[in-house]
Amino acid sequence: MTAMTDLINVKESLTPRDRVGAVRLLLRSVRTEWTKLRTVRTTHGALLVTVVCTAGVAALLGWGVSTSNVDQPDARAVDLATVGLGFGQFGLLALAALTVTSEFGSGAIRTTLAAMPARWAVVCAKAIVVAGYAFVGAFVAFVVAMYSAAAVLGTSPSDVLEAGALAAGVTAVMAALVLGIGTLLRGTAVTVLVAVALVLAPTIVAASVTNEVIVNVLGYLPAGLGEVVTGGQRDGLRRWAAAALLGAWVVVVLGAGTRALSRRDT
Repeated sequence: MTAMTDLINVKESLTPRDRVGAVRLLLRSVRTEWTKLRTVRTTHGALLVTVVCTAGVAALLGWGVSTSNVDQPDARAVDLATVGLGFGQFGLLALAALTVTSEFGSGAIRTTLAAMPARWAVVCAKAIVVAGYAFVGAFVAFVVAMYSAAAVLGTSPSDVLEAGALAAGVTAVMAALVLGIGTLLRGTAVTVLVAVALVLAPTIVAASVTNEVIVNVLGYLPAGLGEVVTGGQRDGLRRWAAAALLGAWVVVVLGAGTRALSRRDT
């Protein structure tokens, strides 16, 4: 809450000219971060892993459904692609973690901050670049997975653009969230561990427990909110409300990361 208050106070203290300067500062930082991201081999490897894993899981699930002798409800390619992206997205989330933690580990963060002393601009630029790349990568992976699953099932994919945009949007938000966690914690291993705990573990735990209180609490973690955004309303929680809460998670974590970066030595 203190981090959010500081950000609001800084924004309100800026004059119109200062705000124009802040936008230019942010745009310059975004160009720098994009150059760094696209010139690293790991970036393209993460995208390839995401596409292959997402499409592979979706196709494998489709093959399992189509060859099963047990009566099952009709499987949709969009549902199988969603499950596939649930696994494949970790390639992009790992990239989000490495984008900031690798700089702390190598000491390159000192060079970054020397070139751009405004630390809020560094964090925001990294979040924008990572989220944008994650959106495009997840969308491509989701569309490939939908057509792969549909081919295996012998059906035609539907609502490709809408479903793909929603799934990619959630992945982009998760990537920004992981980047904020990495800025706060600095270590790659601990960042990935916390990301798994927030993105994957709640879904597994919720499916294995019957306590309604625990299930409801898990539903308000990023993983549960993401499921509502991609799947629709759940227990009175509508898609727009889930999206707002998911955005609040990102704002708070990025704010905390910015505050930590501003107060600690690199």
